Amino acid sequence: MQNIIQGCQSQVWIVMDQDPTGVITLRGDSDAAIVKGLIAVVFILYDRMTAQDITEFDVRPWFENGAHPASHPLPLARPRSHDPRDTRESGKY
Repeated sequence: MQNIIQGCQSQVWIVMDQDPTGVITLRGDSDAAIVKGLIAVVFILYDRMTAQDITEFDVRPWFENGAHPASHPLPLARPRSHDPRDTRESGKY
């Protein structure tokens, strides 16, 4: 199986692409919903970074004490909406 992460209890697949400018794009999937969410958070943290940016970035503060640094808020905290138009517009039915 290509791109599978060895040693995980869940099945996890990660694909890394690098554009000509050195910017890395990460994509991934998992058979476990919680792992899917965790890799999504990690991918958001590393979004549009170069390899050097990634090696210099300390991800630990984002996961310690259940809080993220105030100077770099995660773009995850959008309010949930129960408006059916939101579902149609996102393409999820």
